[in-house]
Amino acid sequence: MEYNITYRQKDKGWQFIISYKVNGIWKQKSKQGFKTKKDCKSHSEILLSEFKNNLELNIEEGSEFLTIGQLKKEYLSHIETHREYNTLLNYQQSLNYFDIDNIEVVKLRLHDVQKCTNGLANKYSLSTIQRRTTIFKCMLNFAHRQYNLPIPSMANLTLPTSNKEPISKRALNKDEEIKLLDTYFTKGNDYYLVVLLALKIGLRVGEIMGLTWYDIDFSNSILKVNKQWKINKLTKKWGFGELKSKNSYRDVPIPTNTLKELQRIKSSLEDGKIVTLNFNDSRLIGSTSTQSISVNLDKQLQRNFKVCIHELRHTYATNLISNGVDFKTAAKLLGHDIEQTMKTYAHVTDDMMKKTADLISRIF
Repeated sequence: MEYNITYRQKDKGWQFIISYKVNGIWKQKSKQGFKTKKDCKSHSEILLSEFKNNLELNIEEGSEFLTIGQLKKEYLSHIETHREYNTLLNYQQSLNYFDIDNIEVVKLRLHDVQKCTNGLANKYSLSTIQRRTTIFKCMLNFAHRQYNLPIPSMANLTLPTSNKEPISKRALNKDEEIKLLDTYFTKGNDYYLVVLLALKIGLRVGEIMGLTWYDIDFSNSILKVNKQWKINKLTKKWGFGELKSKNSYRDVPIPTNTLKELQRIKSSLEDGKIVTLNFNDSRLIGSTSTQSISVNLDKQLQRNFKVCIHELRHTYATNLISNGVDFKTAAKLLGHDIEQTMKTYAHVTDDMMKKTADLISRIF
């Protein structure tokens, strides 16, 4: 490495200037504010050593001083093109919990990350801590791939034991289902339809919000799930979009009583002279924001029924499996893969086994 160092007094202190040659081009780095020339020389030697080390490691020129804060922006910008809007927000939120933005990536040490991870223990469940730590690790791997920056091994990172109890989902019983539907029957079509379709057909909120009357086959009692209502990551506006995964595209049987309710609501809209002008106008739900519906409904459900909105879909799935629907069919109706369904609802088969054991005891 070809270089030279200049020392000079500046602004009542000392400054060093390192001139170095990379790929035939001379560049400079300088720093000032040292009280003595000795301090100035000491810091210049440290910086020079880092330069030499970076060249040996083949670190991309210009990225050797990249900070964690700058890396976060680079990484989020990179994944923006192939992640959904809500996923991007989740990544951004997760990275914000690692409050070490001023540390340069090449100077990051395991203990810096460990401190941040430890700070999550009293606030979040173990699964949440694992997810956020994984996102941070992915960002570090991105820095290594893109800039050839050395990153510390996270193999010895210890995930803290969370003091927050994991939230277990619960399924509503039949009496609770009836009370819930009766309550929302009087609140208007939007909230009632979300509750009805989550509870009786097992749809996600985005899927419900994206439904049109064209998606309901009244003759064959089939509901076609082929899109969802979400934010377009380019325009930042709500509209129709692709579903969560290829498994999410599905046809779901509509229970008889639910079909009658949908027919009643459709007839009431037609009697009210609400004319369907085009595909957009034919949505079942009038609200333009999935987030608004979800947040408001979640608060109401938590306050009045001690459940969250996702537990309505959980109730549907539990009812399927506890009544003998096999995992493969249940997964297809839910828009899951089989492994995910078996993992999530294994407790249902445990309960079924206990009931079977009691039945066998009574028989024999």
